[in-house]
Amino acid sequence: MFPFSSELRSVTALCVVEDVSKCPLGYTPILRTHDLEADADLWKDGLFSRRVTRYVCISKTQGRPEHVVESIQIIHDRELPPEGYSIIAQTSDSSQKAFKKKHLCYKVSHFKSSVESVVDLIILSKLKNPPDGYDPIGDINGMHFCVRKISAITRLSTPGLSYGILPGHVLYPKLNDSMGNISLNESSGSPTAGVRGNGIAYPMSASSLNNSVNSSPVHGMNQLPGYPGMPLQRTMSNTGTGSNFFGLEGIPFMLREDLKNCKNAIRQGRRGSMINVKSQYDLDNQYNYDFRTERDALIAEM
Repeated sequence: MFPFSSELRSVTALCVVEDVSKCPLGYTPILRTHDLEADADLWKDGLFSRRVTRYVCISKTQGRPEHVVESIQIIHDRELPPEGYSIIAQTSDSSQKAFKKKHLCYKVSHFKSSVESVVDLIILSKLKNPPDGYDPIGDINGMHFCVRKISAITRLSTPGLSYGILPGHVLYPKLNDSMGNISLNESSGSPTAGVRGNGIAYPMSASSLNNSVNSSPVHGMNQLPGYPGMPLQRTMSNTGTGSNFFGLEGIPFMLREDLKNCKNAIRQGRRGSMINVKSQYDLDNQYNYDFRTERDALIAEM
């Protein structure tokens, strides 16, 4: 329904139309069911009556600026919507009733404050087994709705999900080449690692990491002497289906040479001459970074 690169972007608005040719600018109508490629019309009049149609449209560019769709629900027309939800009661093109006996409602929130957001909405003709990563939210006129959500952290940092929510080659094209240089050493009995095509990081030996860093076009420099590679740590999620690669693996933590002389003073509670103690407020003000430039660049490339 959307090109691959747009799947990491959250849905920002929804609407319902009667005539798909009058779908608002920036919206994409869902014309076919995901499972059977059948007509996704949600009205389905009688055989001999005038044809009336209803199609859901979603957008990843329209709506309130800097807001994303956090959740979508289907309720009965006599129910009140949950707090913070908006009902799609009418078609946007003809101002007619959107659905029979049901309401489609959704909640938007600022992207910085949203815990999770919807990145895709599909319609199924028959709800047997929803696709992996999708959750059913209800049905309208026998058509079953499923949504795919990701957390705010996943949206920005987690590679390797089944739909490629944040593939490395989209954000950082050169990173994809360097990942290919980190491969599993199957002939060795010692623990080695790499990043496979799905972006998942695996434990690797120090020698393998050194070779991959030296040959990586991302770094553009040889490894500094005296800094041996360190094993990658495998961080699995609580579901056991994904892991995170943070880019800091193999970098040892150590003090600068000019600060090593201060470590005894630090242990004794005395300030070193080069150490300026800062409060949490000062640290937040000086080092806070919201990645706005990266987000804008990513959206511009789509």
